[in-house]
This record gives sequence, C-alpha cells and structure tokens, in this order.
Amino acid sequence: MQRCASPLPPPLTPTCHLSRYASDLSQYTYESPSDVTAREAAIASRLAKLLELAEAKLRFLQDHLARNRFQDDVRLWVRGHQDSHTSIVAWVDGRRRYLQTKETIDSINEAQLQLSLLRAYGQEKEDKSQGSVAALKAAGSEIREAEYKTEISQWKYEKPEEVEALEAEIEGPLWAELTTLSDEKQRVLADDLAREQFKEKVRLWVKNHEEMFSLLELWSLEKIRYLEVKETISNSEEAKEQLSRLALFEQKKSDLTAADVAGHSKLGAEIRAAVYETEYSRWVYPAPAEVSALEGKVVTHWETMAAKSASKQLVLEDDLARELYAEATRLLADQHGREAGRVMAWAALQDAYLKLREECDTEPQGEYLLSVFDAYVTAKATTTSTTVSSLKSLGATVLARKYETSYSSYVYEKPEDVTAREVKLNPSLFTSINLGLH
Repeated sequence: MQRCASPLPPPLTPTCHLSRYASDLSQYTYESPSDVTAREAAIASRLAKLLELAEAKLRFLQDHLARNRFQDDVRLWVRGHQDSHTSIVAWVDGRRRYLQTKETIDSINEAQLQLSLLRAYGQEKEDKSQGSVAALKAAGSEIREAEYKTEISQWKYEKPEEVEALEAEIEGPLWAELTTLSDEKQRVLADDLAREQFKEKVRLWVKNHEEMFSLLELWSLEKIRYLEVKETISNSEEAKEQLSRLALFEQKKSDLTAADVAGHSKLGAEIRAAVYETEYSRWVYPAPAEVSALEGKVVTHWETMAAKSASKQLVLEDDLARELYAEATRLLADQHGREAGRVMAWAALQDAYLKLREECDTEPQGEYLLSVFDAYVTAKATTTSTTVSSLKSLGATVLARKYETSYSSYVYEKPEDVTAREVKLNPSLFTSINLGLH
C-alpha cells in the first residue's frame, strides 16, 4: 500500500550564521541570541510531537483502510454465498416440481425409464450435496471464521447467523423435503412398474386364452363338420367302424373337456378375478366380457357337438341294427337258395328217372319197376309236404322281413329271386307223369 505524504513542514534551517556582523569598519552581534535558540527548540519539539501524532494517525488510517478492504472482501463472499444459496434454492424448486409431477405410466418400459430418471436425479442430488452445498458450507464457514484483528481494531461479519441460516435451510427443510418427495416418488414409480408388470402378465394370460380358444374352436368346427356327415353304410362292419370312430371322437372330446376346456375356463376366471390394488393405483382387465364371450362360444360348440354326436350315435346304431337285420335276411335268402337248389337237384334226378323208359320183359320185373315208382311218388309227396313247404315258409319269411325306423328302412333286395325259385318248385311240375311201361 502507498504511504500518505508526511503532514509536517520541512525542518527549519539554523539561523546561527545571522547572529553576527563584522567588517573592517564595524561589527554587530544580535542582542538576544538565547531567545532565538529557545524559539527554535520549542518549534523543534512541537514538530517532533506532530510527527509522532502523524505517524500514529497514519497507522490508524492504514488500519482503517485495511479493515474496510477486508470487510469488502468478506461482504463479497457473503453476496457470493447468497447467490449460491439462491442458485441451490432454484435447483430445489425445479426438482421439487419434477418430484411432485405424476407421470402417466402405461408400459413397463415407461415405468423403467422414469425409475432410471429418478435414480439419475438421486445421483444429481448427491453430486449437488458434495459440490454446490459443500461449497456453500465451506464459504459460510470461511465467512464465519473470517476476522480482522490488529492492535488498533477488530472486526468479524456482523450477521453470521444469517449465513448459517441459509445453509441450515438447504440441509434442513429443503433437502429433507426433497428426500421425502423422492422417497414418495420412488414408491409411486415402483407401484407403477409393479402394476404394469401385472398388466403385462394378465395380457399374456388373455393372449394365451385367445390362442386356446382358437385351437378349441378349430377342433370343434372340424368335428361338427364330421358329425354332420351321413356316411354310407352298406354292411355291419362299416357301421361298427363308424361307431368306433364316433367313440374315439367322444373320448377325445372328453379328454379335451377335462383338460383344455377346463383349463380355458380356469384361465378366464383368473383373468376376470385378477385385480391389482394398492394405496397408489388399481387395475382390472378392462374387457372381461370378451373373455367370457370366448368361453361362451366354446360352450356353444361343445353343446352343438354333444347334440350332433348323440344324433349320429342313434343313426349309426340304427345303421348297425339295419345292416345286421339285412345280413340276417340275406342269410335266410341264401338258405332259401341252397334249399331250393337241393330240391331242384332232387327234381332233376326225378325228372331223369321219369323220362327213363326201362325195359320190362317179366312180371316180377314190372312189379319191381312199379315199386320203384311208388317209392318216387312217396318221396315226392314227402318232399312236397315237408321240404317244399318249409322252403316256401322260409321264402315267405324272407319276403315278409322288413326293417323300418325313423332313420332308415330295409326289405330284401331281390324278392324276385325268391319268387322265381318257388315258381320252379310248384308241385304241379311233378304231377304230369308218364306211366307207360315197355
């Protein structure tokens, strides 16, 4: 620092050389030299005192200047401290608005994003604590500890409590408020994430429910088409095969009912019963009626299959009964044919016998031939009364057989064959006998 100029006048020049006059002609000496010396001594003493006072004042003024400069520096620190506080408060205001904002969360990704942003805020707050807030406290501590002290004067900042109050506000209510808001936002966002995960799980259930329905509907529609087909049944084996196929269908349907249909209904019930509820949010699947509608369609398909299967069962059982009846009828017709064949074979032999003209030269021989003829007549009578009668009765049975229900009917396919065989066996064919003997 530049020192002030000395306030004292320059020292007096001694006047001793004026105290005597001498020349060749005369000389003079001041009459009261002691007075001069006394005055000069008094002045010198006064000036020395002034110098002492001036130096003391200079030290006072220099201390005053240094103290004011120190005060200016400290007050500049205080303004900087206040500015830092204002900046931190502004940051707090912005983060308070963020923490008090309730974001709309409609997906897991959005919830995870918001949680990551909250973690970023937490790191930012930590950085702020270790950076700006720590610097604020360091500046406040420096302000409170700053002291100007000399032998002349002493000074410390007049309002250290205000400095401390700014720091206490940051570390106290403001930081605590942010912590409270952050903790609450963490709970809300965690709830958002849990809710969205729950929703995603239920939506996956719904998707599985729809896929299960699609498979059940595809199978049931295919089987309904099968049940609506009327197979052509031409023998009992075909009827048994179709009944076996229908039984396999019923077994498969029963297995699906116990497993897939029951599982489909159970999953639908779980979807409709699924509720996410906390103090922060609540969610249920918004379209339970659509889930129920799919299950209703499955029930309808199953009822349709049950009705059509029962009808098909009756038709196939009728087919089997009819074909068994038809096969029994054909067996009777075949028996009729075989019996007719045997009679026709016998008739052919008799026809050959009757057309034969034996040689007869003696009476015994003639009597023998007549006994043979009598045996023929007896045999013919027996055949006509028994075999032919039985055959006609069998033919009548075949022609009379008729199977008829609300589903189908059957009569023997070739009644003309039966009639034709019986016409050939008319007893009148055996009555025109040539009795001539040779």
